Amino acid sequence: MSILSATASTAFESRTGISAHLLAALRWIARACRAFGGQRVVADLARMDDRMLRDIGLNRGDLRDAASGPLMQDPTVVLFRRASERRSARERYANADRAADIAERISRKHFVPYY
Repeated sequence: MSILSATASTAFESRTGISAHLLAALRWIARACRAFGGQRVVADLARMDDRMLRDIGLNRGDLRDAASGPLMQDPTVVLFRRASERRSARERYANADRAADIAERISRKHFVPYY
């Protein structure tokens, strides 16, 4: 191995290391921007009244839980998860009610299907 090739490979390795650190720093900055943007969304939601929050599937406790997370965590992830859980629970209960209604109609032998 010549001195020239050793110098070139060392220069390449150091450049690769610098770019890896730069990429990691850019990822950290992007994550911080998402987290701070999410905190702004939580602040906007906190200004809404309870009825408006209920319309989108949230409550004040959800906002408190989302805001109490780590600083670099995007709080909107918690809010999205809570609203999704409530929506799927409502759909499950609605389907169970619909199934109970159909079973009752069948048992009365006056079955009229509806959709």
